[in-house]
This record gives sequence, structure tokens and C-alpha cells, in this order.
Amino acid sequence: LHPIVGVDMHGVATEEDLLREKRELLQESMREQQTLHQVQELVEDIFDAVCLQQPRLPDDAIDDPIVQERLFEDGNAQLGLHYTRHAWSTFRDIERRIQTYQAKVTPPNRAASMAQKSRAQGPVTQAKPVRGRLPQKRPVRDPIVNPLAQPVALGVPCARLLQDKVQALPSSTAFPLEVQRERRQIAVDLSQAVRAAKETPPERSQLWWLAYETVTDIVMSIPGKVKSTRAMYSLENWPFISPVAQGASEAELEEHAARVSAREAKRGEEERETEWRGKLMEKVAVDCFGPRIDRFSLAAEDMVASSRIKRCGALSMRDRFQQYLNRESLESIEMGGTVLLYEMDLGFLEPKAASATGGHAAGGEAPVLRLDDGDDRELAKRRLAGVATLLESSPLAVCVFVHLGTPKPDAQHPEGDEGEPAAAPTDDAGEDGGEGGEKPKHSAMLKGVAERMRSLPSSEPLLELLADVAAGASSVEFVPHEAWLSDPEAFAERVRNDSAENKVFLFENMAAFPEEMGEHRLTRVLTEEELQRSQQKAHDGASPSEPAMLSFVRVPWARREAWAFRAFGTLLPDIFVQDAFSSAARTLTTHTGFWPGAPLRYIGPFVEAELA
Repeated sequence: LHPIVGVDMHGVATEEDLLREKRELLQESMREQQTLHQVQELVEDIFDAVCLQQPRLPDDAIDDPIVQERLFEDGNAQLGLHYTRHAWSTFRDIERRIQTYQAKVTPPNRAASMAQKSRAQGPVTQAKPVRGRLPQKRPVRDPIVNPLAQPVALGVPCARLLQDKVQALPSSTAFPLEVQRERRQIAVDLSQAVRAAKETPPERSQLWWLAYETVTDIVMSIPGKVKSTRAMYSLENWPFISPVAQGASEAELEEHAARVSAREAKRGEEERETEWRGKLMEKVAVDCFGPRIDRFSLAAEDMVASSRIKRCGALSMRDRFQQYLNRESLESIEMGGTVLLYEMDLGFLEPKAASATGGHAAGGEAPVLRLDDGDDRELAKRRLAGVATLLESSPLAVCVFVHLGTPKPDAQHPEGDEGEPAAAPTDDAGEDGGEGGEKPKHSAMLKGVAERMRSLPSSEPLLELLADVAAGASSVEFVPHEAWLSDPEAFAERVRNDSAENKVFLFENMAAFPEEMGEHRLTRVLTEEELQRSQQKAHDGASPSEPAMLSFVRVPWARREAWAFRAFGTLLPDIFVQDAFSSAARTLTTHTGFWPGAPLRYIGPFVEAELA
């Protein structure tokens, strides 16, 4: 065998290196990434080594309305509240009232013991670092905190925090009556403030700038109309002079007086001036106001309709019933010895109530709620089964009421105030005495209610079914409106009489109260001239009917809650049971109103079963 020896070989390349460019690109990319990592490490080391101070707001920054608006709406975004100066001051005032109430009900010895305990503990001393060869750890610096991220620390009112504080306020029957009422009033005022802050301010409305442009256009057209009408009567132009600004100097006041004197010198004869003034008012109404207001009304109507569709269309069924999903059921409360308000569901009878109301409006007899059909009677008994469930807890009384039908519009006389019917109830209506003794306190309200009940079905036919279902009731009575509104004190005494429990009272149809439904439908009564004109048209063979002047008025919350306080203020119901699924999503006063002494609200067994 011969050993292997090296063999010298020589070659010639006929093609260039095909991977050279890729290797160069790879090397360049690696150098760039290595440089970038080194720079990043340097920057991070420098950033960690620098001790940054927390930014500090100016002392008067919180008083700026722009800063208040941002902080208030960021801190209350969960509830969807809007900022206004009134809302800001209202929530701050409620916060001060909560602190005052806490100071009243907190025992002095408890506060002293807490202060003594904090003094006994003494100041907390930190251990000195160990000196020597042991390495010292880098001190942990406080993280940088953005003060705007914590609006509450800056004194910004937070509605959710205030609600939690109100819920945590101590309440006991051992407290004086004035203290108990103060706590309830704080809760009512807070709920009303939250509801008011949820309303969009007028300046943020879609109609705001449209109305602003319309008013500006009208104002800018008036000087030209003044000039043209004065030229018609051969009068000199009457220039417009802006009023003097508040705090003007003496020179500015003298200049303004001189300009007014110069304009007065251009005044013509009194007769011509009177004719010109009447013509100007006519031209302004026809040429300036009329066309522009018409254009505004058309655009505003479309804008309002589209905004309502968007707002209502965005709400799902779960969103509408979300407030009931978070409420406690009747299983978690003690109802013994309490007065309950129970709303039953008669939504399946709405078509019959609507047809009956329409027959009365056409001139028929008063509508009557008929339960001749066996299916309707059986379904009504099922809806009333919740009353039997309530009676198992031995309450003092159960007041059952329904909302059924829509009343006929109230007659509004032309000489009355716009939007206020002749029979509208007022706070002091019917308080004065008359012949035969003192008038009932709610005589004006009862007059309007009796007129509306002529077009609504009565709930009295349900009394027989209620007596069959409520077998454990000590008594079952029907309560007309005049029975509990003419003398609320006497009715409250009957309800709260503790000689017998499980009393059941069936109230008359509550749909007769505009303050309860939140809406008032009015129709204008014809004047003598309009009546004569209608008769003349009938005599000439034309249609004698005048166009229907039907108006829809929303009852403000202040009036609705004042009515609820007058109606239920002496009765003082403890618990409201919402068991009507058909009306659960409506903003009725008994459902969502806040007034002193308003009851606690819970869902009933029927609604709970529907939501399960």
C-alpha cells in the first residue's frame, strides 16, 4: 500500500460569486441592528438614571371652566354625565352635605379613640442601611403619576363615588327624625342631580348652531329693512347704535350720548314715524322672521326625528332593562309590616282599552274593562298571582295599581297660558275654603282626573279577580281617585292601621294623571269668532270643521315629583314592586321619580321570570 499524499490542483472560476450581495446585505443589517440595540440600551440607562419630578398643576387651573369640563366628564364617563357650572356646584354642595351628615352621626368617642390609636402607634421609623461590604440596593423611586388621571384627588366631584358614600351613610331608627330625613333628602338630591347631568346641554345640541345661524341671519337683515322702509316714507336713515359696554369710561359715555342725539335729530314727523314703525314691524314679520323660521322648523324637525331614531335604535332590549337586571329581587328583603306599591301587568288588554277609548272619543259611552273571555280572565289571574306571593311575607298593606289606555286630550281655552290646561292641578289649587266647609285639597286635580277617566277604562272589574287570587288577604278594597286624594291623611291612616295585616287596596287607573305618565295631551277650544266662522262655512256648504289644534306637552320632572310628594307624601310607601313587563321600560314617575320619602324599588316575580 502506498500512503496518500497531497495533490496540488488548480482551477479557474468562470462565474462570479452569486451570494456575495446577500452576504453583504446580511452583514450591513446585522451592524445596523447591533448599533440600534446599543443606542436603545444607552437611552434606557440614561432615562432610568434621571429622576423626573411629578408635573404640578397651577393653583388656579381647577377654577378654569375648560379644565373643569374635561376633568368632570372624564371622571363621570361611566354614568355619561355632561358638565355644566350648575352640575359642578350641585355635586360639590352634596359632597359637603355628606361630610356634615357623617360628622353628625359619628360618635365622638369613636373619633377620639381612632385619633388616640394613631398617636399610640407613633411615627414609623425606617431601618438604617447596613454599612460595610454588602452592596446597597438601588432605591425604588415613586412612579410618575399624572394628576389628571385622578380627578377626585383634585377635588373634582364624582357621582359614582358620591352614590357609594350615600349608600354607606349610617342610618338607624335611633337617630332623630330630622337626621333620618336629612339622609333621605341627600339621596333624593343626588339622584336628581345625576338625572339632570345626563341631559345634553343646549349648546351641545344639534339644533344649537342651526338656531344661532337663524337668529344671526334675522338680526343682520333688520338694518337693511329699516333703511328701505324709511326711504318709502321719505325719512332719513335710522342708524343702529350699539349699547354702551359695562364699565365704559366717561369719554365713551359722552361719545355714545352724542351719537344718540345725532340720531334723534333725524327723526321726522310723529305721524310718519308711527306709520313707518307699523310698516317696519309688518315687513320684519313677513320678510325677515317668516321665511327664516319656516326653514329652521323644517330642518329642525328632520334633525330631531333622526336624532330620536338614532338614540332609540341604539338601545337593545337588554339596555332598556339593564336597570332592572342590577336590582335585587323580593327574596333578599324583609317585607313584614311594610306598605307595598305593586304594579300589575295588563299589557295584553291595551288593544281593548284603545278601542274602548276610541269609541268614547267618537261620542259613545264611557269605556268599560270587560273580562268576559275565559282566556283574558285566566291571564289576568296569572298576572295577579304576584300579590299572593307578597302576602306570604305578611306586609301591612299592598296597594295595587295599573296603567291602562290613553286619555282623551284635555280642553285648553285660548285665554289660558300656553301648555297649561284649565283643569291642570297646581300646588295650592283648592286650598281655600268655600261654602259648606273647606274644599278638598286636591279639588282641581280631581276635576281634571274625573274628566280624563271618562275616556279611560276603570280598574274596578279587577276587584273580583283580585279577591279570588289574594285568598290570604284580610280585606280587599277598591280605591277611587277621590278616596285617597281628597283626604290623603285619612287614607294613609287606614292603610297604616296595624290592627290588621295583609290589607289589599286596588287603586283606580293611574293613566289619568299626566304627572304620572310624563305627558299631557291638549286640544284648543274654539273661540267665539272661530265658532261663528265654522257655522258660516256650514251655512255656505263648506266643511264646518276647524283644523284640530292638538298639542303634546311634556310634564317637567319638578312638577311630576311635586305631584308624587303630594300624592304619596302622607302614605309613605316602603317598597315599590315593579311587576309590569309592558311598562318597565317607560319613564313613569313612580318608576324613576325621586321625591322625599320615595320607596325602595324592586322587581317582581313576573318581571324576574321574563328576564331569566
